[in-house]
Amino acid sequence: MVAPQPWIRDAGGIVRIAAPLHTRDERYNYSVPTSEGRFTVETSDEVLFPTMVWIVDTSGDSAPAVFLARSPHWGCLIDWSKERQRFLDPCDGSRWDRTGHFEEGPAPRDMDRLPVEVRDGMLWVTNEIIYGQSRAFDNP
Repeated sequence: MVAPQPWIRDAGGIVRIAAPLHTRDERYNYSVPTSEGRFTVETSDEVLFPTMVWIVDTSGDSAPAVFLARSPHWGCLIDWSKERQRFLDPCDGSRWDRTGHFEEGPAPRDMDRLPVEVRDGMLWVTNEIIYGQSRAFDNP
């Protein structure tokens, strides 16, 4: 996938796109209804195509960050709140900062990302998922 960096900055520094990548996710979480009318989370090994991603300008010489736009908890599409300057999971209320670090909610880890580099002014994204760092759950 290629995208010019000035376009990302001109769009406000954070852009969600459907990347034309086949990405294998060994930890794909999704919600499944139970017979009691509740939901449970199941995990499978899936190939995602296209892959929804957030591209975040890091305002420096380094490459922008590219995050999967899918929550590592329920699998819902993550939104960006310009007002709060946070990524939000509309399904469970989890929040991450602009760098993808977990802040609040039931999500088990930071946002997942894809490797990226800048070559000749273009953004090159690899379809290998780098899973977010697991957060420590408080022990009662």
